[in-house]
Amino acid sequence: MEGKKSLFGYYVLYGSESRGGWLQILNDMIHRGMQRVMILVSGDFPGLQQAVKSLLPGTDHQLCFVHLQKNVRGNMSKSDAKIFNQELTRIRLENDYENALIRLEELCKHFRSKYPAYIEVAMFVTIDRISKNKWKKPMMAIKEIIYEFRQMFNSKFPQQIQYS
Repeated sequence: MEGKKSLFGYYVLYGSESRGGWLQILNDMIHRGMQRVMILVSGDFPGLQQAVKSLLPGTDHQLCFVHLQKNVRGNMSKSDAKIFNQELTRIRLENDYENALIRLEELCKHFRSKYPAYIEVAMFVTIDRISKNKWKKPMMAIKEIIYEFRQMFNSKFPQQIQYS
């Protein structure tokens, strides 16, 4: 709640990042006391979304912006990735959520003919996740809206006692 990062675990699992692997990690964290997770920010790891839904119902899952940009660089030419990521950064800083979503869709449509598989699969999945995400304000503003944040947290987890 004070805007500090914490490390809750360090795991070395060999093999794929399957649902089973993520279930192991999340179960370990739950057994060590993790109870309520309001939002999880991660890369688009296979199986993680399913594991979160089964073990942490009510948790919003948001795609990490840095992972999204790295994914763009890995799937587009260097020059196109630079243009795409520059516009993506401008879109991320957009104050109006609906306008940002429209701009992201337009950006994807612009590159769709050159990178059809990547845009169709990866970027439109991202747009779908963003449009379903309840977070319509940048997380950087969290310190300014701490009261509202606590109210949302309390309404999401009304059954459990809050500690200050």
